[in-house]
Amino acid sequence: MARAPQAVQPPNTQPPDRSFYGSAPLYGPSVPADITLLSPDDFIPIAEQTGLIGPLTLVVLTQAAEQLRRWLDAGLRLHVAVNISVRHLTDLSLPAQVEQILRTHQVPAALMTLEVTESTIMKDPTRAVTVLAMLRTLGVKIAVDDYGTGYSSLAYLKRLAVDELKIDKSFIFGMLAGDDSPVIVRSTIELGHNLGLLVTAEGVENAQTWQELLPLGCDVVQGYHISRPMPGGKTIDWVRAWQPPLHTAAPPHRAAIAEHALPPGTDAPVNHESDLPGAPPC
Repeated sequence: MARAPQAVQPPNTQPPDRSFYGSAPLYGPSVPADITLLSPDDFIPIAEQTGLIGPLTLVVLTQAAEQLRRWLDAGLRLHVAVNISVRHLTDLSLPAQVEQILRTHQVPAALMTLEVTESTIMKDPTRAVTVLAMLRTLGVKIAVDDYGTGYSSLAYLKRLAVDELKIDKSFIFGMLAGDDSPVIVRSTIELGHNLGLLVTAEGVENAQTWQELLPLGCDVVQGYHISRPMPGGKTIDWVRAWQPPLHTAAPPHRAAIAEHALPPGTDAPVNHESDLPGAPPC
């Protein structure tokens, strides 16, 4: 029997008022408890190969909009981020589909961020630029995910007019390894800010990495140090009860975000990306 995909929400937070900042739904197939769950890394390639990635992405966008609506109804103006595949990034009908989903659920476009990778953009940069421009016209935010692992140039970053850079976790992990990662991270943060972009550090798993990032002035951090993902229905209570893992002073625009996958249907510890109010700075 076919089952709808399930999502867990990795929460994000933002100082100085420590309000919740946002999340990125992490989806997986819903299966009985006695069957091994597949992670997104396992089933998304299959969905792409079989042509099911299109319908799956629309389901994810719809459920993300539904979650935004629930947050708004609860008095929380939060953000949510959704990854977009290469198939959708070259689909000229995507902006109209996104617009319809947002209109149906009466959700402001600015509360939704669509994440694309450098490699996805470079598959067909001309078409990608067109689709992204159409999406930004709607008011949707655009983030470049896993930045630093692909092929995009500074010229393309400017041409794409994106809103956010997400530094790949491999560089964040490397900050404690004694290699050149701290220099790369610092340079990327400065580059992003010079271009007027929000900068997110992915993969912050411990207090030491958090402390290394603090003086660099990045805007958002995400990782298990903030929290693990949780079912969307639990995020409202978590937002209202959340306390930052570190009580450090920071400029008002700083934020912290957690964005990692848990098996769908798993209840994550209440310690929770992409654009909602509530955590300490990076």
